[in-house]
Amino acid sequence: MYEHYFGLQESPFGLTPDTRFFVPASSHAQAFETLRVTLQNREGFIKLTGEVGTGKTLLCRCLLNDLSAHWVTTYIHNPNFSPAGLYRSILDDLGETVKGIQSSHRLLQRLNALLLSLALADKRVVVLIDEAQAMPDETLEALRLLTNLETESRKLLQVILLGQPELDRKLDQPHLRQLRQRIAFSQRLLPRAGGRAGLYRTPPPRGGVPEFRTVYARSDKGIASFQSGGAEIGKYSRA
Repeated sequence: MYEHYFGLQESPFGLTPDTRFFVPASSHAQAFETLRVTLQNREGFIKLTGEVGTGKTLLCRCLLNDLSAHWVTTYIHNPNFSPAGLYRSILDDLGETVKGIQSSHRLLQRLNALLLSLALADKRVVVLIDEAQAMPDETLEALRLLTNLETESRKLLQVILLGQPELDRKLDQPHLRQLRQRIAFSQRLLPRAGGRAGLYRTPPPRGGVPEFRTVYARSDKGIASFQSGGAEIGKYSRA
């Protein structure tokens, strides 16, 4: 329906974040730059929160695409693990076989040895955890212990927590204050303002200037501008 009516070449409104459609509104551009600078400065913990649909996962994928081969990354999209499950997931993503190891202590030792070998190879490791508000408290505490892994001069890995506002409330609990104090930078993603809808533009006609198109949707509450999480609609419509 949408393809025919708007002259689109592919279906819009997909639920899967697509980095081709990323449009850096001010809040997102600031968050992206904060993530990049904080990683370069080798800070341990970074936290990015926002409501559902504000573009956290999309921003995370843009960051992954931006990092050079100097980085080794692990992306956890469903972190509802026990502490041992968290360590095992990170080790698996880093290519380390851990079959038969059940103890959290032994898994942490194996992870420490792997991170040391990567550091000697001049590799930097970042763990990105999406939907972090779903992590059990004991697993968040286990995550804090990971930032104790370091050499005399630098952290062996960095952690980016992405979550909904419930993550802030969870970290405000007194028994998680040590983890909260480890967070070097926090950023909140804001919904796109209606005035930013002009960022979604159609290609310019031949010999002309870009034409801006705002898409509106009717509802029982009146007419509201369409603000998707980053679809540059005109790019995929016919001229």
